[in-house]
Amino acid sequence: MPQKICGLGFDCASMMLQPGLDPSECLNYKTCGAATKLTPDEEIELIRVRQIAAQERQQEWERIQETFRTTRREAAVMMLMSRGCPQSAESLGVAAQMAAIAASVAQLHQNLNNIEGLYIAPSGCEVHHYNVKRPSGVYGYNKLTADEPIFEPSEKQEKVRVIHLSHDDDPRNTEARLGIERRNQLTCVRTLLAKAVELLQEAANTISEQSSDEERSV
Repeated sequence: MPQKICGLGFDCASMMLQPGLDPSECLNYKTCGAATKLTPDEEIELIRVRQIAAQERQQEWERIQETFRTTRREAAVMMLMSRGCPQSAESLGVAAQMAAIAASVAQLHQNLNNIEGLYIAPSGCEVHHYNVKRPSGVYGYNKLTADEPIFEPSEKQEKVRVIHLSHDDDPRNTEARLGIERRNQLTCVRTLLAKAVELLQEAANTISEQSSDEERSV
């Protein structure tokens, strides 16, 4: 005689809290078998046994039998959740990756705070070194230049394209060059963040599309 199995795939012994229970002896055996002919969303009534703490008796349990209504689709999820070694965002490492992203964002915020109040050069500006001949010799100087007048003037009324930074060791020159480096670092960060946003949106859409597919199938 072929072995009896649950029509909905449940572990009958676990559902009835009876170790070794044969599916044919389960109170749901006929119902589960007949349910296979129903549509995924037609309701059926099943029986299960639960163990609850016994009132007024510490460290003792009692079993109660209850009925509940469900559908083949809901029963399939219930069966898989009980037998299918269900995973989660945490067990599959997704939660850890999200935590790592949050930690990286926090670190980035801290790094940005560290350069708050320091000079950051505008886009398109560069520092140029040039030589000036004097009667006493040739001297090197530096200037911060832009493609159009954007700098505040020291004497004129209109904005200017050039700020003179003096010789190589002058703090104006060194700070301006550091400002160029900070700008380049930030534009690089901006590009990387744009890629990160694109990837995160793709990840969000992946879950969203899966949810939409499940809703359409209902």
